[in-house]
Formats: sequence, structure tokens, C-alpha cells
Amino acid sequence: MEEAELFIYDPEAMESVKKIFPHLKYMKAGQEVIDASEIVLILTEWPQFRQLKYKDVKVIDGKNLFIEGERPKNYEGICW
Repeated sequence: MEEAELFIYDPEAMESVKKIFPHLKYMKAGQEVIDASEIVLILTEWPQFRQLKYKDVKVIDGKNLFIEGERPKNYEGICW
């Protein structure tokens, strides 16, 4: 069995989520998550996530955050 480490950041909901899942690793900024990750899941529509530098990280977007032509290099949209 393989293990994965989750790095979590949400500018609005993090404090509430910490109460429910205190054992997860929370980061102070979205770029910090990207820099520490191989895969990024976008599960919110916060516009500041469009401004981050995703480099070669695989991005799975569950909210259709990016418009055509502005999507990160390794991008996959799901559920929309």
C-alpha cells in the first residue's frame, strides 16, 4: 500500500476544517502547497488560485477555475 501526505490550504474554510480534521497538514499559502506537491486538487473557486505558479505539478480542477488558454501545463478538469 502506498501512502500520501495531504497539504491543505483554503483562505476561508481552513479554521473550521481544522476542528474536524486536526491531524491533517495545513499550509499558510497556496503556493506553499504547490511547491510541496506532485498533484494539486482544486476544490474551491477562489480566484487567487489562478495567480499561482503551478510549474510541472499535475493540476486536477474540480471547479472549472481556469478558462481555456490560461490553464496550467499539466491540467485536468473533472466534474463540470
